[in-house]
Amino acid sequence: MITRVGGVIGGSGSALPTVFLALVLSGLAYLVIALTVLFRIPEISGRSAEQRAAAPGVLTMLRDGATFVVRTPLIRGLVIGIVGAFAAGGTVVGSATLYAASLGGGNAAYGVLFASVFIGLAIGMGAAPRMARKIPHNRLFGAAIVAAGGALVLVALAPHLFIAILAVMLVGGFAGIAFLTGLTIIGAQVADEIRGRIVAFVQSIVRLTLLASMAVVPVIVGLVSAHRVDLLGVPVVVDGTRVVMLAGGVVAAVVGMLAYRQMDDRRTEPILPDLLAACAAASHASTRAC
Repeated sequence: MITRVGGVIGGSGSALPTVFLALVLSGLAYLVIALTVLFRIPEISGRSAEQRAAAPGVLTMLRDGATFVVRTPLIRGLVIGIVGAFAAGGTVVGSATLYAASLGGGNAAYGVLFASVFIGLAIGMGAAPRMARKIPHNRLFGAAIVAAGGALVLVALAPHLFIAILAVMLVGGFAGIAFLTGLTIIGAQVADEIRGRIVAFVQSIVRLTLLASMAVVPVIVGLVSAHRVDLLGVPVVVDGTRVVMLAGGVVAAVVGMLAYRQMDDRRTEPILPDLLAACAAASHASTRAC
């Protein structure tokens, strides 16, 4: 619609009127929002009669959050796991386009892989509450990150797009389990007066980890030359994306193991029976839903 109006104003030979019209409408929308906040929501516009206590600064919140994380083994393991998980996620985001090209696909293959991550994420977040009934959250979190790292290794070794899609869905599924489990741990184990600072600290760590990994990954991908190898008769291009994803999967698995050791309070009991029972419960629930 904006394109049609812009064409009427400036003629069909130029796209500048359409751009100007879009900018004007965007500015008017922001102006309406600002006026609504100013005159209709005094609590956040600064015109409220009630004076609230001064909130601590960002640096203070981060410092208090870091101090609490260092002193608390459970939350320390949680932060370690989150750093590993998002470092692996940053490697996927930074190399996904070239990875799709190495599988013989283009933008469509990249779109399918991108959608597969979020489909797996939704499935994992849906299965996490049922799995938590069979295994404690602190054990489930680390195990899910280790499994996500292993799935990312499968992504790096996938010789075909179909296998890559399944492996990417596994990465998203295990990441969804870890994400929801981590939020549950923070909500249940952290006191109300410090919870906001812990969440702010975790969000800052997540942003820094993603930015660092996404900045470093393209450099590493560019340094690794591509080679073509035959895997069971199937030609596979081994380039920097494969190496980076393989390394990211290994790092995520190792960090998940460290997080598991930090958070597990039942080290004398094997985790495998609990994992099998949790997976059986999740698969049974998904079968009933289907």
